[in-house]
Amino acid sequence: MVSRKPSSRSIVPPSPEKTVVVATRIIMAMSDVCSVMNANYELHGLRVVMHFSNPKNGGLIYLEQRWREHFLATMCPRYLPALWSVHHNHQRLKQRVLQGRIQPEEAIVTGVKLDEC
Repeated sequence: MVSRKPSSRSIVPPSPEKTVVVATRIIMAMSDVCSVMNANYELHGLRVVMHFSNPKNGGLIYLEQRWREHFLATMCPRYLPALWSVHHNHQRLKQRVLQGRIQPEEAIVTGVKLDEC
């Protein structure tokens, strides 16, 4: 990572007295590229979803359930809607699989066990 300290000190000198900063130098400083693209970077959220998309890791339903349990444990909400549940929409998802509205391949990614339907 490139340090920006030397370039910023040349634009705005560290002196106690008042200094006049020329507008062109500010514009030059604003146009400096301060980030470096990393071709190998993967979004953390995407990696989490891809991990739980694997049926061996419980599926997306398991991720949703864990997130909701964590929410309850850490936030201790006092007011939740009457139908709020850790297992929100899980049963409805199983019904959609039975009705043929969701393909079996998609159901496997979500974590719905076809033998339980």
